[in-house]
Amino acid sequence: MNPPMHRTLLMATKSLAVHKLQAGLSALGIVFAVVAVVMMLAIAEGAKQDLMRQIALLGTNTLIVRQLPLTDRQRQKAAQSHSGGLTAADVRLLGGAVAAVAASAPVRYLRAAVQPAPDRRPPLVVSTTADYARIKNLALTAGRFLSDEDVARRQRICVLGSAVADRIPGGWQAGGTITVDGQPFTTVGVLARTDSSGGPRKALTGIDLNNAIFIPVGADAGIETDAGPPGAFSEITLQLRAGQPARRYGPVVERLMLDARSGFKDFEVVVPEALIDKAQQAQRTFNIVLGCITCISLVVGGIGIMNIMIATVSERTGEIGIKRAVGATQAAIAQEFLTEAALLTFGGALAGLLGGAVGAGLVAQFAGWPVRVTVWSMMLAVAMAVAVGVCSGLYPAWKAAHLDPIEALR
Repeated sequence: MNPPMHRTLLMATKSLAVHKLQAGLSALGIVFAVVAVVMMLAIAEGAKQDLMRQIALLGTNTLIVRQLPLTDRQRQKAAQSHSGGLTAADVRLLGGAVAAVAASAPVRYLRAAVQPAPDRRPPLVVSTTADYARIKNLALTAGRFLSDEDVARRQRICVLGSAVADRIPGGWQAGGTITVDGQPFTTVGVLARTDSSGGPRKALTGIDLNNAIFIPVGADAGIETDAGPPGAFSEITLQLRAGQPARRYGPVVERLMLDARSGFKDFEVVVPEALIDKAQQAQRTFNIVLGCITCISLVVGGIGIMNIMIATVSERTGEIGIKRAVGATQAAIAQEFLTEAALLTFGGALAGLLGGAVGAGLVAQFAGWPVRVTVWSMMLAVAMAVAVGVCSGLYPAWKAAHLDPIEALR
């Protein structure tokens, strides 16, 4: 007859307590494996949440028509095709011919010296319209963004990115003056800090919004652009009406632009939704790789548990013989050793949970990665560890249960 479960737990606990150092060392493999599992899941979940947040900021109903840099030969073909780069005519064409377009924002990225210079990281000057902030979901911490009136009157005003405002000697001031390419611009606002230094948002904007200065289109006369013919836009950002799929209108926009250029392509149409899918695919690959690594760690930890349990069976051969002699069944012996393996891995898993949470916090603090430790990830890590421990204890338990009682006593 098998002893009740609570008695088996008590015997297994006492047996492990007798060999504290041995049990602790054998559980180290499980501890580090669980730390790896918790940290992997925390990093993956943090990256997923950050991606979803960036998707919400970017919106899936936007299209970007971007000017391509041209060689001298391509510029000659562009002239023959009557293409002067991205112009206001293209903005009007897309806004009038594509009924799904709700708003558009032409953008020029300018090469200009800025004074007072914030430091050795020169800010990028962005010439755009009032719709840019609405399309990009930009928020402000002070002042205001560009208005339609600023664009119409070509007002020499500017809005600073958060990093630019922080690095200006003496701090920024509303109504202060920033000199762009020798021309004075009055500061009217500061953008809130955005996560545009990496990830999908950086891939779509192409710039660090925190390290940028925004001025109205038309107030940039005489300042050199970063690409395309003089006076051309660097890109045109289109916002579609709610519920309109960007994937469907990407080819439509490209066809309209090609027709206006007699088939010459000096631009590219970027669909943010497609880039987001690529980012999610890359993240899934990253998760699979990390998952394989952590599974290997768990297997190595399980091998350590099996090794120590086999050694324990050899050490306790006499004890097993006595128990069999007084009536203990093979099932009772197997149950006791399986319980010891499960307790050993469960204790290692609990220690690994603590280590994983601390490790995830250190990653967030020193690496700056977004991490998120969830309850389900902790439960999964413990379940995987205990399952590995039980599987690792099956052979030692079978070996102990099938020892010949007479040989064991001898």
